Amino acid sequence: MLAMSAYDDLVAGLRGLPPIETQPEDSGARPSYYVSFQSTSPGHLCFTSIDSSKAQEGVTVFRGTVHWNEVLYLECFELSYINIRVFSSSNDPRLGTCVTVEELLTQSELIVLGWRFMPINDCTLCLSASLVSDTDEQDHAVNVSPNTRASNEYFHAGQKVTHSAPAACATQVLCTILHQLTLLTEALVMLKVGFFDTDDLHWIQYYTYNVYERSLNSQPYHSRVNILISSMTSTMDAVLPVASTYMQRRAEYATGIVDELYQSAYLMAELVKGGDSDWLLEMSPEIELARLTVLIVTPDPAIGASSTSASSTRHAITGTITKDALLFVLEAIVQSSDAFSPLKSAASGLLYFATYADMASANKKQIRDIYKRVDALASTLKRSAADGSPLSPAHQDAIHALAKDIVDLNEDLKEIVAERKSRFKRYFSAKRHRAELQDVVTQLETARADYTTAVATVNAMTTARVLAHVQTLTLVMGVSPMLALEMRHADAVSFPLGSAHLEEV
Repeated sequence: MLAMSAYDDLVAGLRGLPPIETQPEDSGARPSYYVSFQSTSPGHLCFTSIDSSKAQEGVTVFRGTVHWNEVLYLECFELSYINIRVFSSSNDPRLGTCVTVEELLTQSELIVLGWRFMPINDCTLCLSASLVSDTDEQDHAVNVSPNTRASNEYFHAGQKVTHSAPAACATQVLCTILHQLTLLTEALVMLKVGFFDTDDLHWIQYYTYNVYERSLNSQPYHSRVNILISSMTSTMDAVLPVASTYMQRRAEYATGIVDELYQSAYLMAELVKGGDSDWLLEMSPEIELARLTVLIVTPDPAIGASSTSASSTRHAITGTITKDALLFVLEAIVQSSDAFSPLKSAASGLLYFATYADMASANKKQIRDIYKRVDALASTLKRSAADGSPLSPAHQDAIHALAKDIVDLNEDLKEIVAERKSRFKRYFSAKRHRAELQDVVTQLETARADYTTAVATVNAMTTARVLAHVQTLTLVMGVSPMLALEMRHADAVSFPLGSAHLEEV
């Protein structure tokens, strides 16, 4: 991990850029872009950032294309993650990706994604990278541009120190984390889990190496750092052996692992620098890491045909088995309700709730509340989806209304989940998210109660109509109700003689 290398980057160009609206007075101006490369590197700052020059879009090339044709010099570790960002002339990030050194050396084209939630199509960055030998390093230091040289001045800064035994132990553990991170990345690539922030891996590596550098210099740091280090190593020790089995079926938790590793690394770096603000100390990524680890490594429950109720497994730790059972039941309802789209829509909406409830909140009680209400609705819908069960028009209307309510609530849940994907919104809007999710839970319970009441009313009216027909048949034809096989003669139901009367409540 600590082997250092220098690389030549020939940044050729970028194609597939979207058009940027300009003001009428600037109709002749073309937008400009520049590329920034960031990596973890040796030195007291542990960080390298080099930028290309700004180039206009569509000049000497086709529209939607930028041509730089520049040579940049980047010094980093052999296992560094290279964070690549494309900025507009106003320094706004537009596109980005995060790649390994191996990918940088072997690929001539890289797909750069739209930044965060910006509505920008993916573009292609064309470049050529090569390893620079030690004998050529001095020549490159002379030829690079002034701004690039300034950002690399600290590469060889810092003095060698003698490591104490505790420091040597800490550096070994931190180095293990850096190696484990590489293995975790490979596992995520195989699982095609690409919906976490692309630069998270780079920043996890950077913050961890920052702590590593301080441990080399035997600098004292906050006692909680050891807990965070232990949490990160324990998580990856537990998750990596099951990367091709359990984690493949729980990819949504894998992205949470990456996010919490980022929070842990960031918190470590801040604590070793002496940070002690209230919001910083309130962060507890080690707890969430432990929860996600349990969710990933817990085997799937054995769910048979006679065990389809989530209520029988609600005792499971952190609701894992509850969720698996709910998904099993709801997927069965969805598959068996193709003939009636409102029922399929309602079941699909509940399936979304069961899938993303734990991404909308870290509060276990709220998650259990959602599972409880979804379980109750799933049991009711399951009866409606049973083969041979006719649905009256009134019953169909009730399912229509339920499906509409669930669709509306899904939109609210999607907004919460989308905001919680942002690290900053998750922490600064946690109280609002809890209140909004509680409102969603309350509305879900109201929808369940409305649907249950509507179905009960339909059933009562149906029973009353059947009773009226039986009474009429008894009166006109003079026949008695048929006795059930297990009934004695004294148990026969006697209907009052007279016209049927239905009392409306």
